[in-house]
Amino acid sequence: CDFSYMRHLAGLFRALLGEKILLFTTDGPEGLKCGSLQGLYTTVDFGPADNMTKIFTLLRKYEPHGPLVNSEYYTGWLDYWGQNHSTRSVSAVTKGLENMLK
Repeated sequence: CDFSYMRHLAGLFRALLGEKILLFTTDGPEGLKCGSLQGLYTTVDFGPADNMTKIFTLLRKYEPHGPLVNSEYYTGWLDYWGQNHSTRSVSAVTKGLENMLK
């Protein structure tokens, strides 16, 4: 929840890239309260196994007017050394994406 740092970064991006760019934040549902910043567009990330209705409802509190955006749709997850490769089935990923677009 270091909003001073995030405002500093946003200021740097604007100074280097100009005012016409769209800056946004992206966090998992648990991180929205600390990851969103007034004046920047707020997005969320999740995967096909998550409850997108619940997550988009939560996102609406932080992004009341714009479109609901999942800016990082997980088709798998992190792999950890010595553990099985993390995957999602093609059908789960496509069904989740279809439901999100609806």
